[in-house]
Amino acid sequence: MTGIEPSSPPASGHPEVGPPDPAATTPSSGWRARLGTRVGDVLFAAVLLAAVGFRLVAGGPAPTHPAPVAAGGHVAVLLTGVAVYALLLRWGVWRWLAALAAAPVLLDPRLVSGEDHGDPAAFVVLVMAAVLLAACWRRRRPGVVLLGGLLLVLVCTVPAVTGSDVAGSSARDLFGPPTPVGVGLVVALLVGAAALLGVGRARASSLRGVCALTALPPLVALAATAAGGTASWVAGAAVLAWWPAAGALGLTALLRGRRGSDAARPQVDAVDREARDEFDRRYGEPRLAPVVVVVAAFNEGSGLGDVLAALPETVCGLPADVLVVDDGSTDDTAAAVEGDARARLVSCRVNRGQGAALRLGYAVARTHGARYLVTTDADGQYDTGDLPVVLAPVVEGRADFVSGSRRLGRQHTHDRVRRLGVHVFAWLATALVGQYLTDTSFGLRAMRAGVTGVVTLNQPQYQSSELLIGTLSHGFRVLEVPGTMHVRTAGSTKKGRNLVYGARYARVVLGTWWREGCPSPVAEHAPALRGPVGPDAE
Repeated sequence: MTGIEPSSPPASGHPEVGPPDPAATTPSSGWRARLGTRVGDVLFAAVLLAAVGFRLVAGGPAPTHPAPVAAGGHVAVLLTGVAVYALLLRWGVWRWLAALAAAPVLLDPRLVSGEDHGDPAAFVVLVMAAVLLAACWRRRRPGVVLLGGLLLVLVCTVPAVTGSDVAGSSARDLFGPPTPVGVGLVVALLVGAAALLGVGRARASSLRGVCALTALPPLVALAATAAGGTASWVAGAAVLAWWPAAGALGLTALLRGRRGSDAARPQVDAVDREARDEFDRRYGEPRLAPVVVVVAAFNEGSGLGDVLAALPETVCGLPADVLVVDDGSTDDTAAAVEGDARARLVSCRVNRGQGAALRLGYAVARTHGARYLVTTDADGQYDTGDLPVVLAPVVEGRADFVSGSRRLGRQHTHDRVRRLGVHVFAWLATALVGQYLTDTSFGLRAMRAGVTGVVTLNQPQYQSSELLIGTLSHGFRVLEVPGTMHVRTAGSTKKGRNLVYGARYARVVLGTWWREGCPSPVAEHAPALRGPVGPDAE
């Protein structure tokens, strides 16, 4: 689209919807969703239990060393692993990734051996953890971060240069000859360094400072000991503990540092302006009912009249108006709308796609007073009896967005490829957004009107997944309910053949996920980034 500019503000009295309250939770969609939200904690608990068991089986203090000191070393490393996990969660790292980042320091056998022999490495990494938690538990001013970095360098470098390797291990054991652990540590450092340098989405991310504090002090200690010819295991332990954390933070910053630039694209173009002006001239800037059913139509004149006639006058006890967006039709679609006394027509001079038509319809409905929006198609595939089913959870305040699902309900289509595609894309979306979904392309949906003013809607076609993923990415409460999908009553699909449709739909799903910050920027999930900067931050 060209000539795009910001959308005009809604009319006075319209209930605006901003980002949801952080305290609000997204309703669960079954045991798989609940399990998915806890998989990181389960994984970390398994790693921690394995670390304890490893020490009980392989441990045992050296005869010449006091048992309390050895036991203290074991506890120090276990606490360090917990600190790594807690710090990463505090900065919005995925739970499963945080659990994996904590595993090396908890499970490396060289640390277990050093703990038994009173190696200072165990206590050094614990002190580093304490400094990092103090410096990074909440977002700090640059001066505090710099002071914390200098202290970390001293904490891990001085013992590394002056201490002895009681366990008989050294940092060379990690990197020479190359081992999978050593390669993984180097990769983690490189990922953290990329984020620190502001590559990609990390450019505006607050995680860059934390990446520096977890990546650079161990690197300085390693370089200092290597220069002295010692390659102390104290430096190796610091690397083992904090480079994986730097990699996890870096990956999070690179993927989720901020929303993509396309998320800031304005939502109105010249076609929208013309259509809205023409709508106001035709109807005199009407006040619409609390519920507005929005229908996008392109060359659906033969069956649209029957669809409009079947729509109820009230939904969930609320008056309902019908708004049809004629997306540049060349048949009698407009005449079918004008022949229905309840329907109002928004006419576009060119065909742009269902997504652009619905976005326009949402904006017109919001501007003219709609509180709730319901969408259905112009081809008669969706059962009008399902309108109260999708709208009720929104009206009752249990959800912000509700989508029907043919997998939870019924479908009368016989295209096996399309049926398979519904399952595949639902699985893909579930994996990407972390909430169990069964149907990402169902056209019968209900939502609070203001939600559509917050979510980015750029896709001219295949827009259902963009709306769904965008709604989830902003933290709105999303539910699925059973729905029925019939075969078309008239017309033909505009979405292309199965393979073309699948490829384009996949591009929209993945593109929206990436644009929205996988599926939302880290700042929206990181407690450390909430509130003001500085020591008095809450």
